[in-house]
Amino acid sequence: MKNILTISLIVFLLNNIAAQEPTYIDNTIVIKIKPNTKGKIKKEKTIEQIERLINNDIDKITPLFKNFNTGKKLIPAQFDLSNIYKIKLKNSQNLISHIIELNRLESIEYAELYPIAYIFDTPNDPKISSQYYLNKIKAFEAHQISKGDTNIVIGIVDTGVDLLHEDLKDNYKYNYADPINNIDDDMDGYVDNYYGWDVANDDSNPQSHVNIFGETNYHGTKVSGMASAVTNNNIGIASIGYKTKILPIKVMDSTGRIVAGYEGIIYAADHGCDIINCSWGSNSPSKFAQDAINYATQYKNCLIVAAAGNKSAAIDGRPDTWFYPASYNNVLSVAATGTNDIRWNGSSYATTVDVSAPGENVFFTKQFNSYGTGYGTSYAAPLVAGLAGLIKAQRPELTNKQISEQIRVTSDIIDTLSENSYYSKQLGYGRINAHRALSINDMPAVRIDSFEIIANNISTQIAGDTLQVIFTATNYLAQVTNTVIR
Repeated sequence: MKNILTISLIVFLLNNIAAQEPTYIDNTIVIKIKPNTKGKIKKEKTIEQIERLINNDIDKITPLFKNFNTGKKLIPAQFDLSNIYKIKLKNSQNLISHIIELNRLESIEYAELYPIAYIFDTPNDPKISSQYYLNKIKAFEAHQISKGDTNIVIGIVDTGVDLLHEDLKDNYKYNYADPINNIDDDMDGYVDNYYGWDVANDDSNPQSHVNIFGETNYHGTKVSGMASAVTNNNIGIASIGYKTKILPIKVMDSTGRIVAGYEGIIYAADHGCDIINCSWGSNSPSKFAQDAINYATQYKNCLIVAAAGNKSAAIDGRPDTWFYPASYNNVLSVAATGTNDIRWNGSSYATTVDVSAPGENVFFTKQFNSYGTGYGTSYAAPLVAGLAGLIKAQRPELTNKQISEQIRVTSDIIDTLSENSYYSKQLGYGRINAHRALSINDMPAVRIDSFEIIANNISTQIAGDTLQVIFTATNYLAQVTNTVIR
């Protein structure tokens, strides 16, 4: 069971000060108005109260998730993101004191910093033209069962893509209801989102751009090719996703930082994505991010797949090494392996990891119709996302959680390999096997949802003490009897 670690604000600050790279977005506070503060008038009064409290320092207050619920649907309170706002300050001088003040307000559920995320990419020059990983995960055998469906969409929440790439452009999910004409034809609040959306810059062009340092990051192009490059077209590479469509959602700003990842997740969820791939992360958890993930997964039935991180160390023992969104509840966390199913030496590992997939020396699409190789959990995750697309096409009745469990329980066990013995139970259930995932339908998937330990109010237990454990468990797949929980 993954749980968000509650860390004090002081620890957040110390981490931010000590970090070599910025940990949080400058001058920015995220707040959530309590759901019981209902109605436009009460919400406006709370915002007015905030403005009076920190008036001299406020630049602007805007909804964090633009155009959320423009259709005015009745959304259960636990999934309503319209109460989450972003406060932009003029400077950071009083940032922390303002967060403390805001958290004291009765109408505020939380006030916190906005964590910056970074991509999990270790690039390498092109050296090979073979895609060993498709054989390793039995992708070609899987394609004899399902080649996916053009109605299934993977949202690539990333740095943007090469919109003209020869091996990707035919698998993009174009929005024909809103062509490029400076009119919001589909009236969704996003003008001309034909190709997708640049959430970081709030425009209709998810093309990768040159940043202020003169660099262009094509990480999203690489990830897209791993998930669903056009296959069997005599061009470039093949992919696990085959016919599955991909929706480009750019969340990187002009400085090369992931600054709108969770807004990107909401955009994907609200624009028809069945699976959402996040090949990025940060060490800093936040409550609004978990709220966004809960909305996408529990309300919109999206499966979120995230890279476990390139920490090259365990992420269980030290909270500051946990990566998010991979370590949030309701996210499928993916570690990386190599050609022989051995853990890639740069991959994070932990009991929070769900599965592994190849991420070492993989071959992918690059800018300007080129191809290359690289390393990272960034590339393991989209393989899992592509497989999820095949399962969704084959078994559309499955929920996101059931698809996640089907991938997990049909994986090949790799803990038994001597080189992986040190990482036992920290590389997930195993390395994904696409053929098994599509051909085996009688595997149960029993997971503990919650548990409580009762120890007669004694904080420290010693050998011989008796504890009472109360838990709930769910079987998500095939029927099972005589279950033993270990």
